[in-house]
Amino acid sequence: MLKRALNMLSRHERIQQVLESALKPKVLTIRNDSNKHSHHKNMTEGLAQDGFTHFCLDVVSDEFTGMNRPARHRLIYKLLQPEFDTGLHALQIRTAKTVAEAEQ
Repeated sequence: MLKRALNMLSRHERIQQVLESALKPKVLTIRNDSNKHSHHKNMTEGLAQDGFTHFCLDVVSDEFTGMNRPARHRLIYKLLQPEFDTGLHALQIRTAKTVAEAEQ
């Protein structure tokens, strides 16, 4: 049932729900940059499920405590693997910090 409900949401909304549920972020900013890449194959040939293929993230969460930067990125990519499987092409992770790191 949850899987069906997630499929009814936009890619942006699904990314938001997955990350909020798993990471309980203090800050979560998701920017859709797909319009900057409209010339890419996924966009021109309609390979992306909803046409949204490029996103940029800023995440501040204490779930990252004890993890180095590559591990934080791997976690985010793993959480969003279903989106990559259905046409998400690029994800820029600008910020993946703990709350304490973000406050410095």
